[in-house]
Amino acid sequence: MYDQVHTSSGHIHSLNEVLLDPSILSRIADTKAVKEMQAIESFYKTLMTDPDRAFYGIKHVELANEQQAIQSLMVTDSLFRYIILWQLSLK
Repeated sequence: MYDQVHTSSGHIHSLNEVLLDPSILSRIADTKAVKEMQAIESFYKTLMTDPDRAFYGIKHVELANEQQAIQSLMVTDSLFRYIILWQLSLK
């Protein structure tokens, strides 16, 4: 079955727009991808409205954790790859 949705452009970033379309969202609501997209959308909104609440880097996150000030924590795959490479270099 196919659904027809509108996007503002044909660029790859329009995939976010498609995935956030209510008709598509209702069909894939229980998937991990949707939950990740919603977390990213929330992150972008926070960056636009209150950029001082977004932190990057381990030291900033550790400080926020000590103050129990973390609402959501997003970790990229590159961080995991870095840690694995670092551990391998110690052997």
